[in-house]
Amino acid sequence: MVRLFPLVALALVACRTERVAPPRTEFLLAAGDSSFWVRSENGRIRIRGAPLQLAQLRGRFHEVYVADDDRSHYEAVIIGQRVFRRDLLTGDSAVVFEDTTAISIERWYAEEHPNDPRVPANEEVSEHPIVEATAEIELLDAFGPYQSYEYHADGLIQGGAEWHVTQRGVIDLEQGRQATIATLFGDTAAKRIVAEGRRRFSLALDSVLASPDARARAAAEAIADFDFDQSSFVVVREGRVPAVQFFAPGHGVRAGGMVISLPPILADSSARWWADVRGTLSIAPFDSSLDRWNRPGLAVITRYDASGERAMLAIVDSVGREWPVSRISAPAYSLFWLDTPPIDAATRRALTRAFDEAALYSEQSRTAMRSSGLRSRLIAAARIHFLRAPRL
Repeated sequence: MVRLFPLVALALVACRTERVAPPRTEFLLAAGDSSFWVRSENGRIRIRGAPLQLAQLRGRFHEVYVADDDRSHYEAVIIGQRVFRRDLLTGDSAVVFEDTTAISIERWYAEEHPNDPRVPANEEVSEHPIVEATAEIELLDAFGPYQSYEYHADGLIQGGAEWHVTQRGVIDLEQGRQATIATLFGDTAAKRIVAEGRRRFSLALDSVLASPDARARAAAEAIADFDFDQSSFVVVREGRVPAVQFFAPGHGVRAGGMVISLPPILADSSARWWADVRGTLSIAPFDSSLDRWNRPGLAVITRYDASGERAMLAIVDSVGREWPVSRISAPAYSLFWLDTPPIDAATRRALTRAFDEAALYSEQSRTAMRSSGLRSRLIAAARIHFLRAPRL
């Protein structure tokens, strides 16, 4: 018996030192404001991250991005923003959202000041312009062809009016126009959802008036300046079911730039476009600190830290062995498998080019340089939500 001990010890050491290769897989994960490309093969895991927002339309990947629409004159800083979609295979871009507020302001200014022509984006403008009007679009979650966004516009006329607007909406990326609830879920469902939204808006007003919270007291003073707007909504999800969340915008001096967030309303998960989306969504367990995507033989998980702002991405095999990949931004909301079926060479080249180009992106623009003081003050006010919905 004594002679067997060395053999047993050697076997145990061999088991401990044997390296098990992670399962083979390849996928894209959309998380936070970035995309992460993960490839596991030949025992190695590689990851690329880039500030890139991707959408899959009819089986092809498109980048969705925001660009300044500079309409400034020497005495007027007028900078709107536009949203584009770019086909990664062809490189062709198309405008899917136009900032009509900036267009209207620039048209008005040009009529009132015909001797002040527009200036190129790289030329200086007045240090004390007559008009300052800037806008900011923040891309939120995308589900299939529908991209949710938040829009802020702030303006100041020298010696005159000051205005702030905050609104949310959904862009139909394929059609290049605003999506309505009827577009998403049909006329019958839209009537039910809008009616429920109005009811919840009334309940929200009652809650604001009854709340002792300091922010709510400030809102109560301007309660008449909030309106229910059925076009001010985004698409969210509750588990793997779509939901509509309304944001009632405020108007006027006291409420302009503020919104009242209403609780999400469950929608119809049988909508044809949602069937394609469902496969990209995580199966969230009861533990909300974890998201999970399953497929035969493996799973991808994101485990969130206490702040909820970062997550550890990992690959798990069929017996529960786990391989950490990297820390990523949060939340993670869509995963696209690239190996079932495998992507073709042209798509791989297009993705490589998009990630290479995104690594060079810069957030600097004339908006930030010319109006940083105004924007930092006004955008901070515009982000106040009297009622905040929990993360779904």
